Amino acid sequence: MSNILKKTIYYLLCSIFFFIITVGVVFGEFSFLERERLEMIADDSPLARAEDKPAWDYLFGILRKYSETEINKAEYDTVGFTELNRQPVEYRGKLVRITGRLVRCEWIPQHREPEPFDEELPDNEKTSKKKSNGFYESWILVRDKKNIPISVCSLAIPEQFPVGDGLNEHVSVTGFFYKRRLFLSSDNEELTTPTILAKTLRWIPATTEEPKPVSVLQVIRNNTFVAFAFLLFLWIGFRIFSRYLRRSNRKPIQIKFSGSLPKN
Repeated sequence: MSNILKKTIYYLLCSIFFFIITVGVVFGEFSFLERERLEMIADDSPLARAEDKPAWDYLFGILRKYSETEINKAEYDTVGFTELNRQPVEYRGKLVRITGRLVRCEWIPQHREPEPFDEELPDNEKTSKKKSNGFYESWILVRDKKNIPISVCSLAIPEQFPVGDGLNEHVSVTGFFYKRRLFLSSDNEELTTPTILAKTLRWIPATTEEPKPVSVLQVIRNNTFVAFAFLLFLWIGFRIFSRYLRRSNRKPIQIKFSGSLPKN
């Protein structure tokens, strides 16, 4: 084997090695999270569970470290309510994406639990004037489950995004699946729903198409067609009515026969 070929193979192997290292640094935390922290999470429990806080801080730390563009470029699974609700262990810590209709969004300065999860927001991620610690909690209805929304906890929300209850905003979210949490419905019924930790929401505003201007020529053409059809209808009706009148006024011809036949 010649020296040139040896050097070529050597440089090729080095390039592949450094490429793998680079990919591991950028996306390694998304694919190979620390399982020990994630294994401490318990499903079907309140969001602010003290034993879950190390995993909560760990996942949000990754979300703060990378930009939204980098997160969206990483490998993720497009899922719905059913997959996450039925397989929380399999999806724990995985990057997932959901799309649906956001019905509620509120700022949570701290949980109402004994062990609050207070999250410090960097200045460049604050989209509101609130100075307290916390996060945004959103509730999103997806296609395969239209009566129980998915819970999303995000560090930020888009500019001018509405906050409150009774919303109807189309959004998509890319973030880490956290757990299947327990919550109380408006009827004080205990329910469970998947929870996703995200950096922000992707807002898809509803676009209203402006009516296209109609040309004068098109208006004339349409009106001419309607007028012609109307006149044709009147003409056919007039013809049918005239025939009916002629038939009704026509007198029947009566033929009288004499009592005897004519002689030859």
